[in-house]
Amino acid sequence: MTIGTNVTRTGGVRRRVFHWATSLRALRGWQRALAAVASGVGCTLAMAPYYLLPLLIVGLCCFFLLLEGSRDETQAKRSAFLTGWWFGFGYFLTGLYWMGFAFLVRAAEFAWMIPIAIPSFAGFLALFFALPALSFAMVTKPFAKGGAQASGTDDWVLRGGQILLFGGLISFFEYARGHVLTGLPWNLLGQSMMVHPALAQTASLYGVYGLSLVLTLLSLLPVLDLSGRQRLPFGLIVCVSGFVMLALFGIVRLGGTPDTDNKDVFISVIQPNIPQKDKGDPAKRRENFDRLLSLSARATDKQLMGENGGRAIRHVMIWPENAVPWVGEQPGVLREIGAAVGPQTVTFAGSLRRSYPSSGAAQFYNTIAVISPAAGQGTSSVTGYYDKHHLVPFGEYLPMKDVLTAMGLSQLAPVQDGFSRGSGPAIVEVADLKIAPLICYEAIFPGALYPRGVRPDLLITSTNDAWFGDNAGPKQHLDQARLRAIESGVPMARSANTGISAMIDSYGRVRQRVSLYEAGVVLSALPARSARPLYDRVGDGLWWGMVIMVLIGGMGMVVRASRHG
Repeated sequence: MTIGTNVTRTGGVRRRVFHWATSLRALRGWQRALAAVASGVGCTLAMAPYYLLPLLIVGLCCFFLLLEGSRDETQAKRSAFLTGWWFGFGYFLTGLYWMGFAFLVRAAEFAWMIPIAIPSFAGFLALFFALPALSFAMVTKPFAKGGAQASGTDDWVLRGGQILLFGGLISFFEYARGHVLTGLPWNLLGQSMMVHPALAQTASLYGVYGLSLVLTLLSLLPVLDLSGRQRLPFGLIVCVSGFVMLALFGIVRLGGTPDTDNKDVFISVIQPNIPQKDKGDPAKRRENFDRLLSLSARATDKQLMGENGGRAIRHVMIWPENAVPWVGEQPGVLREIGAAVGPQTVTFAGSLRRSYPSSGAAQFYNTIAVISPAAGQGTSSVTGYYDKHHLVPFGEYLPMKDVLTAMGLSQLAPVQDGFSRGSGPAIVEVADLKIAPLICYEAIFPGALYPRGVRPDLLITSTNDAWFGDNAGPKQHLDQARLRAIESGVPMARSANTGISAMIDSYGRVRQRVSLYEAGVVLSALPARSARPLYDRVGDGLWWGMVIMVLIGGMGMVVRASRHG
């Protein structure tokens, strides 16, 4: 395919774009690898906290052009695979660098692993861009026209079909990344649309995977203008129009939101801001607990003396992940909690618990303890537990434990043998409310928030991002929580030890927050649920239909254009 056809008819700007695109396709060896890495880095900068969304468009278009150039090489499949891998390496290395901060909490044991673990992890995840690049090369190579000139219409159709194929393959492998080997759907391309909640509202129809597919296709459309025949930049015009339509959909959806908060139910979110090194320090245990009690008492006072004038209301309080270890085994601690929060408050407290099966060793769980007031006794008791079921590999359990232990590796979990898995998503009913608890990592998985067939009144997330410092990680984590609220149409209360804690309404808007590394309280009436979104009804079914149609349509366009070329 000749990118430079009819360059002389273009203006100065367009001539430079054509020249740049031709040069990009012609790159080989380390120059192509470097360009691919830079393209991946650019796409990462579209995520929180930077939100440089135009760089996503530029990065994906560059990725496509680099793959076009790789098709002209003798070993086209190998070249395409490596181009995709280098793109993915740049994307994940800059998108997940902050994970290395977790190794510094116990630096004497784990700091040496940072230059090995983080690049290795990025290299593994890069396969999820290398494989769609390889698949794209394998599918389109038989239909490539090389340097032969084609008619303008056929050239446009061929490139349009390739865009559909490439976008569909990226989306399919992004979905695979969210599910293979327990999955890691972190920084899905659609997450960049959280730059403003209006742009992300279509996730209520097809979820974040559908949002990623639409975003990828729109971002690749400017490549159409490099066919060299049309005078107007139709691809760019349609790209911009598509983003405008997404924004208009969101504006209309958000504009029709009634203010129907339930002011008889108050939600308080506690952020104690305890440094990670202090959480596990026995000498700081009392100080840490007192800080939680003080903030909780403040939240209760504000709730009782607020708009309701002290009349009886329901009050749900959320503490962060592992706020009070082994709370169910400490009657004195439960009495102090009851005295601090009062008789109207049910507290969801991040904790650890252990159970002793009839046979075998003790089992340990990362849990949320439901602490309810004991009527007339001025104390409280644990009335239920929610155990985390989607555990973090290497953080909470060690895959292939025998092999990796022999190599000197261990998990970062505070219990020697790692945590056991809970039974799965659950609904906890308290104060006539249905509440779906999530712990940290579990909030990143679309459609896996609560049992099918039951819709909660509130999602809560108890998390601890203190491991990762003041950088992109906690901000990206918050955006994923906001997407879960849009997809489910259910508000979310998020308690993070060092931030960002927030009350998120059912449209993904942050009503209130406590910023990173501040101690504070979020106190809010319970936001209303939205009308049940389509995504909550059909899950990823609509995305499956979309990606299949895109792949079939793209293949049909490529075949048609090749036959007429």
